[in-house]
Amino acid sequence: MPLNWLHTVGKSIKDFYGRTLRPIGCEWQEPVWLNHLGSDLIQRADRMKELGVSIVRVSLNAWLWRNDPTYKPFIDQIVAELGSRDIYTILNFQKDKQFGAMTDAEEIAYLENPTELINFWRDVALRYINTPSACAYEIFPAVWPASGYDMNTLQTLWHPVALQVVNEIHSINPNVLCFVPDAGPSIVRGFQTSPLPAPNVVYLIHRYYHYDLQAGLAYAVSYSTGDLETAKRQMINTFKPGFLDFSQSYPVFFIEFGATMENPNWNVQIEDLHNLLRDYGLGFTQHVWYPNPSESYGFGMIMEDFLTLNLIGEIWSKYIVPMPTSPIELLIRAALSAASGVGFILISL
Repeated sequence: MPLNWLHTVGKSIKDFYGRTLRPIGCEWQEPVWLNHLGSDLIQRADRMKELGVSIVRVSLNAWLWRNDPTYKPFIDQIVAELGSRDIYTILNFQKDKQFGAMTDAEEIAYLENPTELINFWRDVALRYINTPSACAYEIFPAVWPASGYDMNTLQTLWHPVALQVVNEIHSINPNVLCFVPDAGPSIVRGFQTSPLPAPNVVYLIHRYYHYDLQAGLAYAVSYSTGDLETAKRQMINTFKPGFLDFSQSYPVFFIEFGATMENPNWNVQIEDLHNLLRDYGLGFTQHVWYPNPSESYGFGMIMEDFLTLNLIGEIWSKYIVPMPTSPIELLIRAALSAASGVGFILISL
């Protein structure tokens, strides 16, 4: 059945029928599109459908969007193939640069004059105005301090720009979910006291045990040393004021996180995290649908064939909960079953 637009009510993401949803999926990055998909797109999309994925984060390059005439049709194909399998797409502004990643300083300069960012999202919104499967726009990547900006001054820069972009998108299509990170997106900072005054906004979290361990956070150190009960308690106590408490009033989505087998007890930590996200009802896209460069290093969830799950992917797949079937589809299936004489149970909605 064709997908419908989603919307937010209070802390929840709702479907067309008013049911609370918890979209679950993964991230595909731009290099995957350009170097590894080609004719295999259908096979990859089929595999994700088989696993029960309901949403995929697709990274976009604004430079290619403007300058490469083959790029937009290619993204169209990705959105269409996923949508035809009842999989939503998050369109993610990843960078505006032909080669390499944007530095923190380049991203801040981009925000100081956001005209290109606004023009990009205006074009995207017009292109997909009749495509509900492209349900969400992640308006900017992780926003981190750079020279001349501490976290407070960065928030002062970012929050008005975020609202300007959201309002521009919604002036074209109010049905789009705008996915918005805060400055320093491992927690919700300034938005806790001043959420954006706009509908259909979902706040994003980026969080990795790997990087928290590098930063010496107590919970990550405890996981690495094997003090697992203490680690779990510390993780909850760290995340509650950071974003879990906020998620009980506003929509929060775990947009980017992952596991790497190089970290001690990585499997325990990622399962504890998945259970925590489930308990708080948070949707997520885990990083990343891509093979690891070696057996133990990297956040990839799949093997070299781009279809078979590795150990990280197997854990991820355990926590996928398929989206509920639409009432119309249930009625159609019930009618077909009755006509064919095959029993069918209509679940309560």
